[in-house]
Amino acid sequence: RTLASATFPLLAANVRRIDGKRGWAPAAFFDRGGVRVAVVGVTTPWAMVWDKLNLDKKLAIDDIVTSLQRAVKDARAAGAQVVVVVAHAGFDPPAGADATLPGVATENPMSTVANEVPGIDAIVVGHTHGQVADTTINGVLMVQPRNWATSVAVATLSVQRNPPPVGRGGSTGRAARGPATWSVTAKRGAIVRAAGHAESQAILDIAAAAHAAAR
Repeated sequence: RTLASATFPLLAANVRRIDGKRGWAPAAFFDRGGVRVAVVGVTTPWAMVWDKLNLDKKLAIDDIVTSLQRAVKDARAAGAQVVVVVAHAGFDPPAGADATLPGVATENPMSTVANEVPGIDAIVVGHTHGQVADTTINGVLMVQPRNWATSVAVATLSVQRNPPPVGRGGSTGRAARGPATWSVTAKRGAIVRAAGHAESQAILDIAAAAHAAAR
């Protein structure tokens, strides 16, 4: 029902159905000013523990690190010049957690992803209810908005157009130029708090009937 009504893509590079069908795209692609951007989504395998009754024998959630190694490589091969990962997973296992227990090492592996998965420009982290405005790990920008929509994270990537490569000409003898490419030259993150802003009348109008029914 959610898939049928959604006006946005649902992404899950590490989730598959037991019958072998994917069901969800690993990535979505869009263009901004001639730059092809890929957004790759993953979720924590720990959902198979807390939501076992609903997911068991229906879905399988694979390891995030190995799934992203494949998905990011595929996104780059499909022409993505900027890759952003959106992850329902935290940076690291909680302090004092026993890493030998099943699932502990894979629930919050995004610091490991930044260090071990090449080709990622930025990661939006969410799961541990913390807030991170602007952190860089191994050259990857990391941001995390606070839980329950109490803040949003804004990631700004600056890109530079590279001169198209010059190859051998055909029968005309002229040099052939390949497609232009782009490189990320700078990254920064910021947090915007949800509180302290005027209410949007348009949103209030949309929610009025449901709000009244809930009250």
